Amino acid sequence: MINEDVNFVLDIDGVILDYVSGFMSWMRERQGLQTIVAPDKIERYDLSPYFHRDGKQITFSEFRERVSQFSLTEEFKHLPAFEGAEEFLQELSNSGFKIHAVTSCGNEVAAKSRKYCLERYVGWQSNWPLHVLPLGASKQAILSKFPKGRTFFLDDLHSNIQDARKVGLTAIWHKSAPETVYRDIGEGDVLDETHTGSWTELKQKLEDHLIRLPASPDQSFTVGNHSALIG
Repeated sequence: MINEDVNFVLDIDGVILDYVSGFMSWMRERQGLQTIVAPDKIERYDLSPYFHRDGKQITFSEFRERVSQFSLTEEFKHLPAFEGAEEFLQELSNSGFKIHAVTSCGNEVAAKSRKYCLERYVGWQSNWPLHVLPLGASKQAILSKFPKGRTFFLDDLHSNIQDARKVGLTAIWHKSAPETVYRDIGEGDVLDETHTGSWTELKQKLEDHLIRLPASPDQSFTVGNHSALIG
């Protein structure tokens, strides 16, 4: 299939890179905390209940501080990629999609680390724009800059999927760690919308959408100053 006028916009954490595994390892090995659950068994976006010190759960404020610190570490540059992620990106590229990533991972230091990690571990190419937002920032403003009807958006958080749909994008809920449903932010209440949990499932859903995608000439757009653009 040739999709030269179709944009494919990806989230990174939870889709391409296994942030949770990397962060939990850093918390355990570098911060001396105990973890009480395996990364593929978490059910909360707020991970603070899963980390203990001297038998006591850490506070949410400490958790948020550690998240910020982690984005500036050497370990953040070497987050593990999900198996098959590099091959999936290459298939998208070979099919003609215009690949973008939108990631809310932090400041300029974190942005450079993210770019390094993607290039090293999944073969991220220089002509694939990487839009970096402040840590935890909403993606809705930048997503609104992409052309409606010719853009697919992929994210592991259902809240981001909802935001993408509000601005007219075709959004697919995908979790490369399929068991990590974040019940503390309402994902347990939307399981009637099944998320894809493998690249095979994702490609099938994408094919289903492409059958319904109307033909259209190339639509250019300007992202503007909503993000730090790398690449």
